[in-house]
This record gives sequence, C-alpha cells and structure tokens, in this order.
Amino acid sequence: MNKKLKIFIGIIVILFFSIYGFITLLSSKIDYVDFNTAAKHSGKEFEVRGKWLKDMEYKSDMEFVFFMKDDNNTIMKVIYEKPKPNNLEHAETIVVRGRVKENIFYATQILTKCPSKYESINK
Repeated sequence: MNKKLKIFIGIIVILFFSIYGFITLLSSKIDYVDFNTAAKHSGKEFEVRGKWLKDMEYKSDMEFVFFMKDDNNTIMKVIYEKPKPNNLEHAETIVVRGRVKENIFYATQILTKCPSKYESINK
C-alpha cells in the first residue's frame, strides 16, 4: 500500500507541474501585430515590427521617445521609458514590445535586427 501511495503522489506532482508549465507557456505568448490591431486591443501586450523614423525622436537619460512606421506604413509615437539602445543606429528593422494607450505605444522592450556581419562584400 505504501508503494502505491508513493506512485500516486508522484503522478499527481508530475501532473501538477505539467499543467502549471502549460498555463505559464500560454500566458507568456505575445502576439505579433501591426499598430492598428494593437490600438484596437488597448491594454494587451503585443509586438510590432517596423522602421524607426530617425529624424523624429526625442531622447533623454531617462526615456527615449520616437516615431515608428510599421509594416503597413502606419506611424505611431513610441515611448520607451529607458535610454535609447546603443545598437539602434545600425538596425534595419526593429520590434517593439508593449501596449497601446491613448494612441501611444508604450514599449517595454526594443529588439533590433541589424545587418549581418557575414554578408558578402561582392553583392
């Protein structure tokens, strides 16, 4: 009887952690959308890919405010409450992660896609 109880408890523990891991994985999933979709679902966290409009920015030591054009050519103001990332100057495209509130995208993270160092010189 003692052996059966240990097996039962082991199965329950494995089942609990499996369900917990699955729920955690689903809750951490972030959808990739454009600015219009993000604005329609204000408050939900999304990722938006696009181009940073370099001539329209404001930066300070505490935050970086800029405009970005998504893949559908929609332009939106982005506020990133941290300093400007160092590698942003070399990025071909960027992905901002965050939420839209009152037609402003509040980014919690900026991901950059830089040109490859390994591209052929003879193009």
